[in-house]
Amino acid sequence: DVSAQSIKRCLVDSFKKTDSDFLSLAAKATPSWKDGSTVAIIMAIDNVLYSGNLGDSKSVMYRRSGKGDTGGESAIVSVPLTKDHTSASLEERKRIEKSGGFVREGRIMGIMEVSRSIGDGRFKGCGLVATPHVSRCELTENDLFVVVACDGLWNVFKMDEVAKFILAVVNDESIQKPGEDDRLIQGTEVVSDREYRFEVACNRLAVEAVKRGCTDNVTVLIVDIIKNNDH
Repeated sequence: DVSAQSIKRCLVDSFKKTDSDFLSLAAKATPSWKDGSTVAIIMAIDNVLYSGNLGDSKSVMYRRSGKGDTGGESAIVSVPLTKDHTSASLEERKRIEKSGGFVREGRIMGIMEVSRSIGDGRFKGCGLVATPHVSRCELTENDLFVVVACDGLWNVFKMDEVAKFILAVVNDESIQKPGEDDRLIQGTEVVSDREYRFEVACNRLAVEAVKRGCTDNVTVLIVDIIKNNDH
């Protein structure tokens, strides 16, 4: 069996290599790429979910607090799997200053708000790093789904609001998958009505975030947790 420590080491190395490869490509581009990206990933191995993130993109597990009905809103709890990396936090500010940078008005060099990311090469010598926060979470029979999204969603939605929004769509049986002809036109491949409703919930979440005034990027991914007799 692969140990949890070796999996964590693999994830950390993968993040750092991705950053190195991106910076190499960025330097060769004309004009050079100056931007970067926050990151949030999840990976399931057997009955354990591993999460890694840079910056303020989040992964949140939603699970029932008991064995009640799936649609019972009051029984749903939010389990954050990630940790925000912002220059305003005391821990990150100390690390940045130790690396030779400084934080002004909650930003590296007065410019960069997040303290960890892929790319953003001009800040890499000033305390910005690509070392992720990695966590592990044992999957349970009460787990429903995981939402992976950038700050564009979380800036205008509370975690509990997201669960209620998604369940309202997923439990709405009037929402049916498109017919075969519509599916071909849309270029999508849908297996079940439930899967289609998750897709609808994902799209509606992003649209609602914009309606609430978000002017940032809004990227949303919902991972349905399906149980079987083995896992």
